[in-house]
Amino acid sequence: MIRIAMRIEGLLVGWTSALGSAWAYLRDLRALRPEWSLGLGEETYASTPVPLWTHAGPRVVSCDGGVLTVGAIEAGRADQEVRMTRLVVAESVHVFDAVTDGRFLWIGAVREGALSAYRVHVESSAVAALEVDDQADVTQLAVAALDGGVALLHGMVDARLGVLCVDRDMNLARSVRHPLSAPLRHLAAFGARDVALALLCDPGQLDIALLGIDGRLKERPHRAIEGVLDQRPEVVWMDDGFAVFGQTEAGLVWKRFDRPNTGIVEGARAGAAAHFHGTLVGAQMRSEGIEDRLTLSMQEVSGRGGQVHTLGLAPGEFRVRQRREDAAAILGRLVAMFDRTSYRETALHGVQTERDEVSIALPLEDGDALLVVVWACAESVVVRVSRGVAPHEGMSLLRLARWVRERRARKIEAAASRTWAQGCLEGIDGAELLGAERRATFRWLEFRGKGCPAATALRDLLRRFDADSDTSG
Repeated sequence: MIRIAMRIEGLLVGWTSALGSAWAYLRDLRALRPEWSLGLGEETYASTPVPLWTHAGPRVVSCDGGVLTVGAIEAGRADQEVRMTRLVVAESVHVFDAVTDGRFLWIGAVREGALSAYRVHVESSAVAALEVDDQADVTQLAVAALDGGVALLHGMVDARLGVLCVDRDMNLARSVRHPLSAPLRHLAAFGARDVALALLCDPGQLDIALLGIDGRLKERPHRAIEGVLDQRPEVVWMDDGFAVFGQTEAGLVWKRFDRPNTGIVEGARAGAAAHFHGTLVGAQMRSEGIEDRLTLSMQEVSGRGGQVHTLGLAPGEFRVRQRREDAAAILGRLVAMFDRTSYRETALHGVQTERDEVSIALPLEDGDALLVVVWACAESVVVRVSRGVAPHEGMSLLRLARWVRERRARKIEAAASRTWAQGCLEGIDGAELLGAERRATFRWLEFRGKGCPAATALRDLLRRFDADSDTSG
């Protein structure tokens, strides 16, 4: 699921995938990499974030775990890491959409059965809220700028379209309902002088309609594109009139509201579409392991100049999250593998996770314990194995791991310890030894790899690590 926003500064992309939600900025449609890419939440396949260009720069409206927020890029020097501020707008939200008039963000959201409108000033971040329907039975939701305010358009379970118009002072100005041929499956809208609608009610049939500023129909729903797939359409302003995009098996089909003919970007697959200065753009996101890849299909309105460009967009948070989850699963399997003649029946505290760290403590029969900690990074993982300090009830394994790490005050260069550690790492492909120390009462080793080793490889490592543990180095 993907949403895009284009203007002369570049392309904003918001999307959700199996790794969570994120947004990114491309300065140019043919860029080889994004200027920045930032994670928004861990909830997978949640409501798609809506990126927007405002007078104050890029903004994104997103929802993770029911918390609706507005994200903005912090101003700073070009050489500084890009950071984002978050403004909480509402909680317990499960459906939302957003639009901007440049000065304000206008957001429609369904929370706890009520449909509400929010107005957020893009510079001061001041929020105004209005509950417009406390018995909203919403199946689809779209918002569109209208006459200085906003129109909240929503599909209802009884095959009706609700239109709620909120003026610039946050007063409910009008409420209108229109019958439909069937319950709405997908809905999109764009506001200019009027509000243009794209409605997918009957399977494969994309209809368009036009609303006036009073929320009443100026053009009733009528057929625009046949054979569309079951996904969200797109409505845009194209030069001097409205246009609709619908995805078909043949490609991305588009049609002007005021003209009978249709056009097509042949072969294009797009979850979102836009028009900018005579160029049609279709955007599709595809997940490949820990990488989310964006494909842009571009073509002039005349049909000339078709191009396809693909690049990776996944933020570092996605890669860290995937490596952390992989490590947690592997350590869980590792616990179940241990020979109970050497280890107690269960790991102390089980698998612990905190931010980018995953750990287990494996108690030994002599009262000591093996501590395994994995730190997930964007491009690699760091694994630390240690023995010599037994965790006790109530002490966080992760705090203990950090204490053990800080205990190493100087870099150990002893050849014997490195030889021992390299022997422990036999069979761990691509392992880069970062450090090691072996003493009579304490030992540790630390290494980096592209990912967490398999549970069987870790089991063998721990057996070599713990062998002859009563012998000093």
